[in-house]
Amino acid sequence: MKNSDNREKQYFDSAHRLGRIATIIVVGFMIGIPLLLAKVYNIKINFGNVMRTSSTLLAVFVPVAVSEFISYMPILGSASYLTYLTGNVLNQKNSLCT
Repeated sequence: MKNSDNREKQYFDSAHRLGRIATIIVVGFMIGIPLLLAKVYNIKINFGNVMRTSSTLLAVFVPVAVSEFISYMPILGSASYLTYLTGNVLNQKNSLCT
């Protein structure tokens, strides 16, 4: 019984580590590519406008993201990383339940 618990812990630790690494890479691309394109095409970014627009979007997004994370995590398990990276939470949840 103890060996099975150890393998399960190793699996969850491995899935969690891989999920964190993938999340960092994806966030880096999501931020880096627009900044790189702005630099290549010499586009000046007004960070005041970006922050003003982002704050209104985040006022809606953050509560939804937190509630999705709390309610979907028990259903999705280790697939949660992929689910939240792709943003396709509802479709993955439905396919798992059917």
